[in-house]
Amino acid sequence: MENTIVQKPEVTIDALYSLDIRFCIIDDVEDILKNSKKPFDEIDNPVKAYKLTVNTGFDTREIVTNIVHFKKEDLRGITTTFVLNLPEAIIRGVSSKGMIFMLGHDVLTHGKLGDVVL
Repeated sequence: MENTIVQKPEVTIDALYSLDIRFCIIDDVEDILKNSKKPFDEIDNPVKAYKLTVNTGFDTREIVTNIVHFKKEDLRGITTTFVLNLPEAIIRGVSSKGMIFMLGHDVLTHGKLGDVVL
């Protein structure tokens, strides 16, 4: 089967500039298990996501992410980019108010709390 690369639909520049992407600090990271009622087990009940407690510079909020390939201790305390003006979503029972903004598998760490990226 041939691998076809398809471009996403065009967006307006206004749509792009409507995103609020800025540097925030990850204050805490907690596991979200596949089944919250069972204890952690790598096979039967692995960590499926993290609940991040994020300092945005103007508030503190929880954001759910599936970047579990990072160790929790490597994420705690770093300053990285988040999209902050997304509608609230309930993910695995947690209210998530934003999304981490990464390039590939890398977090961006060259900014200060509150710096606006876009």
